[in-house]
Amino acid sequence: MCTYECIGKITNRGLSCEMVSHVRIGCSRRGEWHLYHDHRNFRSGEHVLIPTQPYVSPAHPWQRTNTKLKQRQVNKQSGPSGFTLVELLVVIAIIGVLVGLLLPAVQAARESARRVQCTNNLKQLGLALLNYHDARKRFPAGGENGWTRNKDNSFTQTSNRFQYPDINGWADNRGTWIVQILPYIEASAIYDQIPRLESNTAPINKWLAKIGLVPPLLTVLRCPSDGYEPTMPHSNYTGNMGPTCTGGYCNAIKFVCEDTGFPTSIDHQNPVCGTDCSLYGMLSRVAFAKIAMKDVLDGTSKTFFVGEKLVDREGHSRDIGPGANVGYWAGANGGTAHGNPIIPLNYPTNPNSDNCDQPEFDAWNLNTSMGFASSHPGGVNFVNVDGSVIFVNETTGERTLARLGNRMDGEIINE
Repeated sequence: MCTYECIGKITNRGLSCEMVSHVRIGCSRRGEWHLYHDHRNFRSGEHVLIPTQPYVSPAHPWQRTNTKLKQRQVNKQSGPSGFTLVELLVVIAIIGVLVGLLLPAVQAARESARRVQCTNNLKQLGLALLNYHDARKRFPAGGENGWTRNKDNSFTQTSNRFQYPDINGWADNRGTWIVQILPYIEASAIYDQIPRLESNTAPINKWLAKIGLVPPLLTVLRCPSDGYEPTMPHSNYTGNMGPTCTGGYCNAIKFVCEDTGFPTSIDHQNPVCGTDCSLYGMLSRVAFAKIAMKDVLDGTSKTFFVGEKLVDREGHSRDIGPGANVGYWAGANGGTAHGNPIIPLNYPTNPNSDNCDQPEFDAWNLNTSMGFASSHPGGVNFVNVDGSVIFVNETTGERTLARLGNRMDGEIINE
């Protein structure tokens, strides 16, 4: 039991007091004071029993406590909260929109980085070819084999034409222009493993047999935008043959030189002049040529040297290159000097065409598949003879491409 004491204004109501602010109640059992809030009137000396729940005056029904409602509110506040279905769908929709906006930008940024890497690769190859020229006073041959073994006999200065010796040329694999420039692309250790190219028969064949038939992967030869067998030692860069009226297989001749008046380069698949042609480009897949800087009559900054290609869209790169006696980038006729500039850039060759079931788009229709191509949107990278790297739009016309691929036709492209 406790006694109380009015604190606040005492009204003139006899022995009663009206609680204005609060009543202080003294509990002798605990010897401490507690504040008991109420609006009731207490009489002096009255003993009151402190209730276990605060008393709510009937005069204020809005203060009544709804125990069940209050319990539900407490449970709602203390329980776990979550999204409604509508809120969840809205969030998913917003995320989808953001991904749709950001993903193309991310992909474009990645492709831009890959294209820069590809440009750097071509720059290194161009500088290596120039360094080779400084040391030898000529550029390397596109591909050397038994047909070009006797370099003096295979090139006639007066007629500027080539003749193949009547021997089994393919069996005598003497390498590519890439093999020749290995010391200039920080690959001297690989070059030193190969038997002397000049004094040995089939030096590439012997080297391949010794190392297990597969040469090392050279990252400088792979464009990161081409996802075809990225861990295999293919080359995404091929030499410019010059305008070439290549025949080939599938019996679907689409680009015919004699109809356009293009001078045509030497190639053993050339139906116009075969091996009795000049080399109008810079690198031939089978012919040796002592081409020097002075022989690039149309200007070194106006003539293609090496350009991009997609490995799986050209039969030599995809099928012949991996052969045991070829050796990917190391072997002649493996796709490293097979760029024909009369074929439109990024011509839609179908790598899934089998046995010429789509003749104009088959990888073995040499008349259409030996063009320059890349996975970069809109065009192809080239390194010119002077070492400059350019990006050529895929809409460039056939005649313009042919002129850029011809080192000595007298028609200089200034654009």
